[in-house]
Amino acid sequence: MNLGAYTLIRKIAEGGVADIYLAKTKSVGGKDAYLVCKCLRRALTQDTDFLTSAINEAQYTVRLRHPNILEVFDLCLVQGQTFLTMEYMDAQDFHKLIRGMPEHGASSVPYPFAIYAVAQAALGLHAAHELTDAYGHPLNLVHRDISPENILFNRDGDVKIADFGIAKTSQMLDVTPPDVIKGKFNYMSPEQAWGDRPDRRSDIFSLAAVLYEATTGHAFYPAQSVADTITRARMTLFDKPSELVPDYPSDLEAVLLKALDIDKKLRFPTALEFKYALDDVAKRHAWNIRRQTWIDFLRQHVDFPDAPLPLLHADNIQLDAQSILRPLDEDPNATDQVNPDELLTILEKTAAANPAPVPRKAHKDDTDSEPAPVRTPFKPTRRGIARIVCAMVIYILIILVCILVMVFL
Repeated sequence: MNLGAYTLIRKIAEGGVADIYLAKTKSVGGKDAYLVCKCLRRALTQDTDFLTSAINEAQYTVRLRHPNILEVFDLCLVQGQTFLTMEYMDAQDFHKLIRGMPEHGASSVPYPFAIYAVAQAALGLHAAHELTDAYGHPLNLVHRDISPENILFNRDGDVKIADFGIAKTSQMLDVTPPDVIKGKFNYMSPEQAWGDRPDRRSDIFSLAAVLYEATTGHAFYPAQSVADTITRARMTLFDKPSELVPDYPSDLEAVLLKALDIDKKLRFPTALEFKYALDDVAKRHAWNIRRQTWIDFLRQHVDFPDAPLPLLHADNIQLDAQSILRPLDEDPNATDQVNPDELLTILEKTAAANPAPVPRKAHKDDTDSEPAPVRTPFKPTRRGIARIVCAMVIYILIILVCILVMVFL
């Protein structure tokens, strides 16, 4: 199947939001190169809010160019199909490494390698947090879904953060209702669990939770249900690493507990400072991991594909003529915020020739599906409580006055 300049080869994964395909196209040199096409479900792209979010997300994520971030190339519309083109990695994720350690006689990832991986991910996260618009104004981009599944390794030792699929910036139109939780519950910061607006410190919390799981071999929020997990996340109810692993390094625990503080003001202010703190711990214990040592470790503990493909990168991609973002980049009057009305008109015209399929029910094994939105109960503010108390006092005083009037009359 062809989508413009891209030939879909096989489906890699599917979920409630999109189907993900391995695809190939021609690079600048005319050679075949491989990438990923993330095809958004047509039923979803007919929704104005979803489409606005997808376009604005792509406007920012295509700017992320860092060795520790999986690249997003473009957002295209071909024959009524909206899809993202992204870097493909012959990779495995941190989750598989953590879960595979018992097969190698270990209960957790060794401290030096776990710290190395998370420190590399922190560099990518910091680059995303520091992203600015065309005028140098900070975008305050937040990933909101850091988890072991979104930290990838390949056979060459590269560590990359993937799937900025629910990322938001301070300038982006946020179509998520304020009481809806987005992100994976097991690594969620307390402010996200309450449905509050996250910031970069929320990502740092989630990254620290990943390191916690990797170095202890235990789930960060051990719970029997989603509701129990959310309750634990709101109160940050977790065991200290030293309570699970008696000889857990005290300095590493101190760094983790700072990054996992319930009060985000007390956490590391940036992912870079979190990385530096981890580097200090590694130096103190002489856990100096060279890249080749890391590569050897990965190849011993992770199964990679036998034949790496020639991959496509941002510097040798030819943008498709049906790119949604390309006209915006070429328009000197274009703003960072995109009005999707014109795009919706195009989608409506193509919908007649390409009817939207009946939405598929998400399967429990979907790798790309997000957890069902969970609406949080009413959480009164201090001002709201004060108003309620004042109203009750006034009501009681009125009743007392009425009683006194009746008594003396």
